[in-house]
Amino acid sequence: MSDVAYKAQERETVLSNGVGTNYGLGVTVAYTNGHRVIAHGGGLVGFLTENRIYPDDHAAIVVADNADFGNAQISIADAIEQQLFANSSGVDRARVIYNMVRSGTLDRSIFTLNGNSYFSPEMTLKYYSSLAPLGEPKSVIQVQSDIRGGFTSEQFLFDLDSRKLGVSLRAEPGPKGKVEEFIVTPIN
Repeated sequence: MSDVAYKAQERETVLSNGVGTNYGLGVTVAYTNGHRVIAHGGGLVGFLTENRIYPDDHAAIVVADNADFGNAQISIADAIEQQLFANSSGVDRARVIYNMVRSGTLDRSIFTLNGNSYFSPEMTLKYYSSLAPLGEPKSVIQVQSDIRGGFTSEQFLFDLDSRKLGVSLRAEPGPKGKVEEFIVTPIN
């Protein structure tokens, strides 16, 4: 293929309302921990594949397994990707904000106007009363990172002794971007 054809294939299709689709011409176009990834899975009878190219990082992950069930190729590629592009700064930031919310003491300067509006005194008390008894997380893993609607869109898994929590963090792009949304939901 020509350079023009590759660029067309790797360009995300954007709907008329401006919303991205995470889809190029036959491939997934997304971001993982801030790294652009072009991905495509495939396979035939007896094997499955996962191919992920990180053009800006000059890196790729290619996995082929000898089974046509179970999606092991995706789990393997995800594990390699986590090692390759571990984002401790995202985890650190999520943990700091979680501890603020859990303690009921927010640094309002890190939130956007909408973020501050969401965390009204009543909402802050609700988060505090439900999270404080759960204690400190045993581990925090970032499971997704993307850009959506002009904000970062990051998902984390907080593992506590008694339960697991999903955390959604949306913020202005950049290391000091203000937090638009921080939502904690129970998983089990």
